Order: sequence, then structure tokens, then C-alpha cells
Amino acid sequence: MSKGKIKLILKWLGRLITVFAIAFVVAKITDYSQQINIKSLSAQTYFITAFCVLLYAFGNLLLARAWGLLLSGLGSQLKRNSMIWVFGLSQLAKYLPGNVFHFANRQILGVEQGINNHTLLKSSAWEVGLMIVTASTFSTFLITYYFPGLTWLSLVSFFTLNAVLAGILLRISNINCVKAFGLYLLFFTLSGSLFSAVYLSLSTHDGVGQWSLLIAYFVIAWLVGFLTPGAPAGLGVREAVLIVLLGTTAHQETLILAVLLSRIITVLGDLLFFAIASFYRPRQKISTN
Repeated sequence: MSKGKIKLILKWLGRLITVFAIAFVVAKITDYSQQINIKSLSAQTYFITAFCVLLYAFGNLLLARAWGLLLSGLGSQLKRNSMIWVFGLSQLAKYLPGNVFHFANRQILGVEQGINNHTLLKSSAWEVGLMIVTASTFSTFLITYYFPGLTWLSLVSFFTLNAVLAGILLRISNINCVKAFGLYLLFFTLSGSLFSAVYLSLSTHDGVGQWSLLIAYFVIAWLVGFLTPGAPAGLGVREAVLIVLLGTTAHQETLILAVLLSRIITVLGDLLFFAIASFYRPRQKISTN
């Protein structure tokens, strides 16, 4: 089979994955929305949810930039438009069963933009490793879960651990890897903050002291979902972990509503970023290896 035919097959395979991903996401949005009593939501909750969708779409931009930095650290350069397009169009495929299709689609689109397969594979490996390590650092906030009066120790442990990890990354890799690590920290903090905002808008509890712990719970739930084999984008797993972690302190109905709204926010945010990324389609190959 000629090289041209292989490229054509890969291109259509990428498009097929994207179409299936969109259909799967729309089905999930419909399913989640049917589980929520729309009439019970206040105008404030609607506003917060919509605003969180916009912020989560921005969070995807942080992830795309981090991936671009990893590529740069591996010797390949992608211009901003191409980086956003490749990452944004492939990201929706994470919702397909298997939890690997976004990497496969990114591989296809990346090769189409002139990046070699080996570099793309290494960037994906670095991305997975860094995201797992970064998310794991939020477990330091569990100190507050067991010892409520030691919030300061959680914060000190969190910042100290991340400073040490940044130093290690700088020694074993390069500054671009450290910058990507920082962007992953920002992304997880943002994602957890969005869940916190939704949860606290529905809860009657004073949320000032809960904010950092809620962020940690969300990130830990994300990590468990991410590490669960076959769970597309952690669907079901993340929600179950959040319910377990917060089940003893939160009103059950409020908690379930917050968890469902949080998932709708992430799905709609990913869909919005996909739509935005579609406008960044590069006209030609613009990578340098």
C-alpha cells in the first residue's frame, strides 16, 4: 500500500473517531440532563454553571499549551493554531469506551501535521505521567480530612512537594517540562475550583474552609477515574468517588446534583473547546522536527 493511501486512511480514521466521539458526548449530555430536575435550579445556579463551562473550556487551552511545551521539549514545534486544532479535535475522543482514543486521534492528526510518530508517543507518555504525578500531589490535602485543624500543614506539604517535583523535573528533563507541570497544576486547581463553586452554590454550609478540600476531592476523584481501565474520561468512576468522599458530610440530594452538574460542565466545556478548536485548522503542515 502506498504512503499516500495510508495517509488517506489515517485521515478518515481520525474523522470517524471524531464523529463517534461527538455522538457519544451528545448522548451523555442528554443522559445527565434527564437526571436533573431543571425546575429546581435557581437562576444563580444556571449562571454559575454556564460560567464554569466557559472556564473549563479555557482549562482545555492550558492542557493544549502544556502538550505543546512537551512537544517543544522533545524537539518538535507546533504553531499555536495547529496545537489548539490537533489537541481540541482529538480531546473529545476520550469519552469513547477505552479511554485511549483521544491519544490515537491526536497521533493521527499530529502525523498529518508533520510530527513523527515517536515524538507523539513520547509526548503522550510524558503527558500521562505528569498528569498522574500532578494530580497525586493534591492528596496532601487529605491531611485536613483526618485532622481538620491542620489546614496549614496541608498547604505547606502541597507547595513543598510540588517545588521538589519541579526541581527533579528540571534535572531529568528541561524547563519546558517544568512549565507543563505548572500548567497541569493550574488546570487541576481550576477544575477543582469549578466543582467547589457548583457544590457550594447548592449547599447551605459555610464554604470558606471547605474550598481547598473540595478541590482535592475532585482531583483525587479525577485521578481514580483516569487510572480505571476502560472508563471513558472517568465516566461513573469520578462521580462514585466524589459521593464516597463527601457522602458523610453532605446532603445526599445536594451532593448528587452537584456531581451531575460538574460532569455536565466538563462535558460541555470539552465540547465548547472542540468547537473553538475547529476554527484553528491549519492550512498546511507547520511543524518542525
